[in-house]
Amino acid sequence: MNRAGRDPLDPGRILTAIREREPAAGRFEGPIHVFESVGSTNTALMALAREGAPEGTIVVADAQSAGRGRFNRGWHSAPGLGLWFSILLRPALAPEEVAPITILAGLAVREAVERTAGIPARIKWPNDIYVAGRKLAGLLAETATAVPTAASPGLPPPLILGIGVNVNHAATDFPDELRPRAISIRMASEAPDSRPFSRGDLLAAIVSALRERYARYLEAGLPVFIPEWNRNALWIGQPVVHAAPDGEHRGIVMGLDASGGLRIAGDGGKVDLVMAGEIAPAAPASPAPPAAPADSGAPPAASGAEPAPTDFARSPDGVLRAGGGNG
Repeated sequence: MNRAGRDPLDPGRILTAIREREPAAGRFEGPIHVFESVGSTNTALMALAREGAPEGTIVVADAQSAGRGRFNRGWHSAPGLGLWFSILLRPALAPEEVAPITILAGLAVREAVERTAGIPARIKWPNDIYVAGRKLAGLLAETATAVPTAASPGLPPPLILGIGVNVNHAATDFPDELRPRAISIRMASEAPDSRPFSRGDLLAAIVSALRERYARYLEAGLPVFIPEWNRNALWIGQPVVHAAPDGEHRGIVMGLDASGGLRIAGDGGKVDLVMAGEIAPAAPASPAPPAAPADSGAPPAASGAEPAPTDFARSPDGVLRAGGGNG
């Protein structure tokens, strides 16, 4: 069921909601660009970044025709139902310090969902958001090591965070292959037949939560977020299977490392640092879903190394990508 038009994306209302949450001037004072449809919000925002767009610029679309997820797979982003947006950051940091920002972005999305919708949400490493064992949201980060900007040559390189959240979908709004694995805020709510959740309010809540964490990250780095991440992550202290390029490895999840990698204790108690690959529960009884062929509402099957949260993989267009979904 397409509910487009019942929850319009109004840039003025979104900006007002953001400022109401954070009355004092913050780092995110860029403009908000709202589109009925784009190929990809990440691609549209990268074009603006190349023209000198300031930090905090947001591109949000009612629909995407070429949204991307992990391994460059498609992200299902139907019109009027979900929140599909990208936000531009320009951290003046070393490359190895930029990529972990995806970790705190996942924390911001999780908190915003829980606060605005009252739905308990968990994080699947590195930054997918799950509710009741199904995928609710994902994030895809893209950057460029050198972006010529004639208008503002002194700007730091852009970091674009593309975020996709399933908001007002009914189960029948997802493709057949995704229905057992995907969930929306409306589906997870106690009153799924009530009025649509406001995508604009959710966007404002995510931006507010991200802004606060981004400021703290620039001051103190990732270690200050490790306790929060471990409290809200899936499978801490539980057995998992790590699908890596060299095969499957089993172990117990110990928690997040200061680098953004995942600490897994294997046989003999040796702790390995996982920086790439797919994590899944070792026990069939776990609520996590099996792998899916697309990246909207479910993690794809592992097919080689993915960009780790502390590493960006270079694509032929010169853009570096890491993370879980949308874009």
